[in-house]
Amino acid sequence: MVLLRYYQRLAEQRDVDSLLWLALWDERVFHVVIAHNLVDDVVKQLPSPRAARFLARGSVGYEEIHECAFHHFVPITSFLARYQTATEGSALSDALSSIAVPERHRLDLFNFSESFRHLILSRNLFAQRGTVRALSYMFCDDYLADAVAVLQHKTDVLNHVNRIFVDTPDFVSWRFSVRAMSLAGGYNEDQLEVDKTERFAFFMTRVVPEFLAFFFVAFAYGMVRHWPKRAQLAGVPRWLRRHRAYWTGFVTACCGVVASTGLEWRVFRAREYYCYRREQERRRRRGAERRGLPYKPNTYFDDTDAVTRSIAWLQWQHYLVAATCLTVTCVPMRKMTFPAFMGDVAFRYPFVPRLFPSVIGMDAASRCLVPFVVVPFTVTMLSIQSLLHGASLYDFYVHARYRWWKAFRASE
Repeated sequence: MVLLRYYQRLAEQRDVDSLLWLALWDERVFHVVIAHNLVDDVVKQLPSPRAARFLARGSVGYEEIHECAFHHFVPITSFLARYQTATEGSALSDALSSIAVPERHRLDLFNFSESFRHLILSRNLFAQRGTVRALSYMFCDDYLADAVAVLQHKTDVLNHVNRIFVDTPDFVSWRFSVRAMSLAGGYNEDQLEVDKTERFAFFMTRVVPEFLAFFFVAFAYGMVRHWPKRAQLAGVPRWLRRHRAYWTGFVTACCGVVASTGLEWRVFRAREYYCYRREQERRRRRGAERRGLPYKPNTYFDDTDAVTRSIAWLQWQHYLVAATCLTVTCVPMRKMTFPAFMGDVAFRYPFVPRLFPSVIGMDAASRCLVPFVVVPFTVTMLSIQSLLHGASLYDFYVHARYRWWKAFRASE
């Protein structure tokens, strides 16, 4: 309640910058922004990466943000065509494609066929990514088969999508180009296939790079801190210190994924499921009203307060799990007496002296359960959140490839 009152005070002061930053961590900010009619103020801050990220996340689940993003579709595409930084391009690409995730305006998006055509024909990698992802969600609706045929007839869009499949260096664009061509080609696929592609692309371009970032930072820090004088004097070999550093990096990377990209994926799925259930409830209400049948409406979908609270509780669960794991790793371990039937523990269970040397009295750099986890986790998490603004390390690679391509064409 204290945080919610703080959000409301910021909304009354129209401090949109602070609200956009807090929206990365707490879902209840979306409800506060919608309740105080600040969505238009958010749009005015485009092409700010935080504003674009806010629109991208809010468009999936909340109707007010989705409507505002749809009515500003052309400005979003204009900003995307001339983006400057990787965070800006990634956020605008997500904002463009997220408009097509809900079913409400999929048919209306076909009116922007020329915008899609120009974005695909440009070699702008983030524009291509946003376009093919939006087309995948538009094509997966069986009721829009005629609209897909008209779009293909007007713009020859499938040939342009096929060119993306052939020469794009962006893995996300490549996967969604395959999905868009399969859906438009009538291969009896639906949104389930698009969700699989979404999940696979998210795993490969966000989870894996972030896991490796946490792992290598923690491994380097662990290798340095596993070289105390007492361990060197005791003759602890280098390979043993390296194995313990591997274990430190693995634990740190797991905590980092749970607190960031894993949570982001679960929140995305929760918003998408809420949007699907809301549209289902509205169809039931219209059907009952048209037939004159009694129907008790579900008030859960009349306001965003309930869903934002449930998603915020999901976020706090992830934060609590990560904080608990970090706290447990700092617990000091004492030497234990194992039962006689276990025999020589160090010989029969070699993972014990490698990962938990303190429990059998071996020399180690620290007596904690898993030492040297908190510092690399904190440094990496703060660096990612302050430098990337919701983007991924893979997006910086894509931006570098795009800048290299522009420099190569300029040299020609």
